[in-house]
Amino acid sequence: MDNFISNLKKTIQKAQRFSCFAIDLNKKVGMKIQLSQIQLKDYMEKTVHYLCKEKYSKMQIGEFPSASPKEFIEIIKCDDELIKENVNSILMIPSNVETNELNIDKYNAYMIILDTGDKKYNFITKIKPFFNYKKKFLYFLSNEDYKIIQDKLIKLIMNFDCIISNNKCYIINTNGKKILGLEDATIKESIENSQKLLDKHIIPLTQKHYLEKYMNNSGKMSCLYGIDLKIMEELSSITKDNHEEIAQKYRLPIMEDECGNLYFDISNKADLENLVNTLTHKRCKDFDDNTVTIKAPYIKD
Repeated sequence: MDNFISNLKKTIQKAQRFSCFAIDLNKKVGMKIQLSQIQLKDYMEKTVHYLCKEKYSKMQIGEFPSASPKEFIEIIKCDDELIKENVNSILMIPSNVETNELNIDKYNAYMIILDTGDKKYNFITKIKPFFNYKKKFLYFLSNEDYKIIQDKLIKLIMNFDCIISNNKCYIINTNGKKILGLEDATIKESIENSQKLLDKHIIPLTQKHYLEKYMNNSGKMSCLYGIDLKIMEELSSITKDNHEEIAQKYRLPIMEDECGNLYFDISNKADLENLVNTLTHKRCKDFDDNTVTIKAPYIKD
C-alpha cells in the first residue's frame, strides 16, 4: 500500500494537464466540464492528500477477487474479460463528447484525467456532478449580500470509486465495481454457480429455497462467484463409500434422502455458509487443525 500511495502522490505532481468529464455510465457518453487547470490541480492535490492520509493508509491492496473485504483496494487488469468492454467504452468517452446536451441530470458520474506526458490516469467517482437550481430559490453570500443561484453548480467530492491506469483498474469500493460492470458480472456467475450446485447434486432440490433466501440477503447475491471447480467436483462425487471421508475433510454435514441419494445439508444457515465459504476458499484449517473462516479467499497454489 505504501507504494500505491507514493505513486499516487507522484502522479499528481508529474501531471502536465488535467481534464474533467461528466459521464453517463449507462450510455457511456459524456461532456467536458470546463474547470481551469488551477482548479482541477487544487482539487486533485487536496483530495489525494486527504484520501491517502485518512483512508488509503488504513487499507490493504490485493488482486481481485482474492481481496474482497471493504478494507481492500482490489486490482484487476483492464483486459480482463469481465470488464474489458466497459473499460474500453469509458476510456473512449473523452474522444466522443456531447457538446449541446441539455439534459444534465443524466450524468451520474464524473471522471478526472491526469496526463503526465507519457501516461494517462483516470479517476472516476459515481455521483452526479451537476446541480440545477433554476427552479429553486437558493442564495449565496457575496460581499455581505445574498445573491440567488440562477444556474447549475458543479459538485466534486473528496472521493474516488475507481482509478484506471497502466492497464490496471483499482477498485476502491462497491461503486467502483458498479462503474466497471463488475458487480453484474460477478452476480451473473454466482447465480450460474448456484444452479450448478443443484445440477451436480451437491445440494438437494428440496433445500433450494434455503440457498435462494440466503443469496437474496443484502450483499450475498455474488457469494458464489469465483468458486473452486476442483472442490465443486469433489463435493459432487460423494458416494456411500467416500462420504464420511469427504465430510471429515471439509467438515460439512451430509444427508441422505428417501431414495438413498447423498447431498450436503444446508438446512442450517451456518452449514450453508460453511459450504459457500468452502467453495470460495474462505474457509480453511489453521495450524491446530481447527476450521476457520476468513474474510478474503486464501491464496490458492
